[in-house]
Amino acid sequence: MEITLSKKTLTNAVSGLLIVLAVLGGYYVWSQGLLQEWFPRAEAVQAAQADEPALTSLESMYSPSGERAEWEARVCAGMSEKGCVVFKGMYAEAIWKSPQNGRTASAAFIEAAETFEDGSQIWKTEMTLDGTVLPVYIHVVQNEEGKWLLNRVLFEQEAKKYE
Repeated sequence: MEITLSKKTLTNAVSGLLIVLAVLGGYYVWSQGLLQEWFPRAEAVQAAQADEPALTSLESMYSPSGERAEWEARVCAGMSEKGCVVFKGMYAEAIWKSPQNGRTASAAFIEAAETFEDGSQIWKTEMTLDGTVLPVYIHVVQNEEGKWLLNRVLFEQEAKKYE
């Protein structure tokens, strides 16, 4: 008894076997975490952003305490020069007199929602204040050392674009 296979059948069988091996090999590499250095997860990006001055400034802004001048200095330490002037001139008084005074807030980077031509970005962050988590969108710019500085907090109407 003789079995004959056409060249097309043999080619299809070998191709199918190679595809199955490639899929199984890819799954094995992915499941072992061997691709992690090429495709980092979002948690790695979030951890990298955690030490940025913009987030420290945002936390300070939502946590007014101590002497007002010291608080303003803490907020401005992680802000752009222009952002600090706007903050002090327009928002510091209202925030200082708000019920937030004396509370502690924490900020977490979620994602960069948009990058502009000038290199500045809109970040989606989450503010935690007394157990309540709120999404807050901020405009950030980079300084000469490559650190991100808070330029301003977006108004609610502006933030709706990114939700």
